[in-house]
Formats: sequence, structure tokens, C-alpha cells
Amino acid sequence: MKQLAQASLFFLLLVGALPSMQAQRDSSATTVRQQMRQMRRDFERYKQDAKRDYASYRDSLNADYAAFIEKQWQEMRVMEGIKPPQEPKPHTVPHLAPSDSDPQTRNLPHGDVQSVAPTEEQPLPPEITIQADENLQEEEVNFYATKVVVRKARNITARLLSTAENEVAKYWRALSTGQYDALLSDCLRQRKRLSLCDWAYFQFCGAAAEKIFGVGSNESVILQAYLLTQSGYRVRMARSGKKLVLLAPFDHTVYNYRFLPIDGIRYYVLNNNVQKGQGYNMLQVCQAVSKKAQTASIAMTSVPRFANHNTTSRTTHGGRYPQVQVTTTVDHHLIDFYQSYPLTDAWASYVRSSLSDELKNTLYPALRKHISGKSRAEATDILLDYVQYAFDYMVDQEQFGYERPLFGDESYFYPYNDCEDRSILFAILVRELLQLDVVLLHYPGHLATAVHFPSNVKGDYVMLDGRRYTVCDPTYIGASIGQTMPQYENTPPKIVKIGVMDKN
Repeated sequence: MKQLAQASLFFLLLVGALPSMQAQRDSSATTVRQQMRQMRRDFERYKQDAKRDYASYRDSLNADYAAFIEKQWQEMRVMEGIKPPQEPKPHTVPHLAPSDSDPQTRNLPHGDVQSVAPTEEQPLPPEITIQADENLQEEEVNFYATKVVVRKARNITARLLSTAENEVAKYWRALSTGQYDALLSDCLRQRKRLSLCDWAYFQFCGAAAEKIFGVGSNESVILQAYLLTQSGYRVRMARSGKKLVLLAPFDHTVYNYRFLPIDGIRYYVLNNNVQKGQGYNMLQVCQAVSKKAQTASIAMTSVPRFANHNTTSRTTHGGRYPQVQVTTTVDHHLIDFYQSYPLTDAWASYVRSSLSDELKNTLYPALRKHISGKSRAEATDILLDYVQYAFDYMVDQEQFGYERPLFGDESYFYPYNDCEDRSILFAILVRELLQLDVVLLHYPGHLATAVHFPSNVKGDYVMLDGRRYTVCDPTYIGASIGQTMPQYENTPPKIVKIGVMDKN
């Protein structure tokens, strides 16, 4: 009875407290709503302040830029492009000898380590809000068969009277009046929508400028320079007689592109006519450059999303694991874009660029089916065998006439590939399907890979940062993990770190 009385008393007290508790909850909910509204108001004020600050920065930037344009341009000699290293490659690939079927376990020496920091996403300029305006008209830009609509001010007829400093400065000031803000806004928006890397964005701004002013026109060059500076990139203009050209630095060596060394930085010439050396041995260089602007990255961390135009299908399969058979298609216009991509010394960027979503959608499910339930070492061996046998071998000089590493998708397009192409593709597959860390092994005239497994496996390996990386050579036909090509057993390779793995 006593317990029942105590329980009854507790119940009465609880019931009596309910109105007060409900009032507290209502009060708390009201406070939270008020805080949320205040946070939204603060965020909107922050965005407006950021836009005003950016607008003020742009005004100041363009005023300073125009003032520098008016100064006398400095005459400089154009340097010939740096040629990629020529390392003779074997014209045929070795097959594993039956006597070498059992891998040894050896700690192999290695040479220098190339470590390239992964490209960081650069913050975009604050969004430029453009209201509907009857004075704007639409232009359709055909960018790798992807039709993109951009807007410009209606009835723009102004032409650059000459390439003299004062005329170029006057034209820059005219561009800065806001009549091209809609075009700039659309370019920035398309960069995000199409997932354009820096190189692709440079091309897109050029295509938009040439759509408005004509291919190769001086007006298109200065408009492209304007769009890129407003987007936060470091570029310069130069001239040869009556023609303007565009110069830009990149964060890695770009091969075969002519350049001008300015303040210890290589500014590469981006105009095709100058690249072909049509009399452009000397250029007069504009002094205007934004010191706070970012240097463009030659790396590509995502594949551009162009309108899809499939190639004919292609079927590839493994050797020791012939059941691993995949039919894939590749976007033809993505291949066109890769053909335009400059050669670079940044090996890791080819791996970090990954594969297109279209290729992954056909390739990855098929490969996952065959490696599911296998240990990391077994699954790696299956992928290694697949890359060894899926493609016919031919050196770049025979297939293209020059050295040209292939992006992953390109190996499924061209009839042949060689050692660096196979290593690039294999590294992508192991990193993304198995979440294992991979490094590239760069021998004279040869590229292979090494994989870090959670536990030690049998076979040749290199030690790096206290971790064991087991050799995996996608060009040594028939070799399993841990087996090194005999001709490279006593050659210490340079190691190329790839960086943070993508989670796919």
C-alpha cells in the first residue's frame, strides 16, 4: 500500500508538472526557430557582404589591370617547348618463363621519390547574380559536341582598333563595365555543371569568346583573358605585331608548348599559331598580372561531363582468368578532349583523373563480380592478369609517332597501349575497387606499379615510409603479384606517389 501511495503521489506530481514541461518545450522550440531565422539572416548578410567585397575587389583589380596594360609592353624571346624525356622502350613485352612461376621475396632498392601534393579545389569567386534582362541575348557554344547556352549583352559591335597599349587598356575598361557579367556568370556555372578541370575551363572560355568575336580574333583573345582573370586565374597577354596572344603558367611542366620565362615562371603560349612557330620568335608582353591570382593546375581530378556519344563496343578479357570478360563503350568526344590535353611530367595526375562514369558503369560491376569474396591479394592478382591480357601492346612512337601517356578511358579506345598506360589503368582499378594504396615504379624506359597490402604477401617489394609495397607489373605477361621483370631486377626504380585515394 505504501508503494502504491508513493506511485500515486509521483503520478499526480508528474501530471501537475506536464503543463509546465510543455510550456518549456514550446519556449525551447520557439527559441530554436528564432535562432535558425537569425542564422539564415546572418548567412544572407554574409553572402551579400561577400558579393560586395568581391565586386569591390574586381573593380580595383580591373582598374589596376588597365593601368598596367597602358605601360609599355616588354619584348621577350619565345623559348622552344621542352621535349619529354626520350627513353627507349621494348618493342615486345616479356612473358613469364615457366621456371619463374614461383615469386621470390626480396627487398628491392629504389631511387628518388616523387611526391606531388593532390590538387586542391580552388574556391570559386562568389556567384554573380544576373537578373532577366531584355538586353541580353543567348549564344550557343559547341564544346566537344556539347551544346552550351551562354548570354551576352545584345548588339555588342565594339572592335579593338589596334593592339597598341592605350587601345587594349581602353578595351579592357569597356569589358569591365558589367556588360560581360552574364557571360562570366554562365562560364563559372558551366565549369561546375560540366565538371571542367582548369585546362577544360581555359578551353571553354576561349570557345565562348570566339563564338562572340570570331576564331583567332584579337577581341576573342582579350575577352578570354578577361574571363579567366575574373575567374581567379593568373594569365598575361602579349602581342606580335597586330596579333594578341594569351600566356598562362601551370603548376607542372608542360611539354612541347612554347613559353616565356617571366619572373622565374614559365608562361606557356596557348595560341595555336604561335605554338606552330609561324614567325612568332619575339613577343611584346603586357606587364599586367594579378599577383593574388591562382596558377592553373594541369592535373585533372574529375572527368568532364560532355554530351554522350558512344563508340562501338569493345570486349576485353583476362588470361589466367579468362572468365573475366567485359564489354565497354567510351565517349568519343571525351577522347577528343584527351587528345587536346598537354603532355606533362605529373605522372600521378593520370591516375588521379580516374575513369569516366560511363566506363565505370560497364567496367566496375563486371570486375567486382569476379573479385567479390576474394582476399585483397587474390583480387589484385585477378585485376593484374586482366590488364596484362586485355590489350595488345605497342609503343607510342609506333602508334602515335610521339610519346603519349593515355588516360584510363583511352586504353579502351585505341587499339594498343604500352607499359605506362597499363600501369595507369591498373593503379586506378586497384585504388578504386580495392581501396589499396599504389605507387608507380619508374624504370628507364618502363613503368610498373607496387601495391601496399594490409598484410605481407610473397614477392618482390620496396619499402617506402615504413610501408611495404609489393611489385605488380601489368606489362609482364603472365606474372602474378610480387614478380619483377628480369631485366629490371637490379635497377632501382624512381617511385611516384599518387596521393589520396578516391572513394568510388
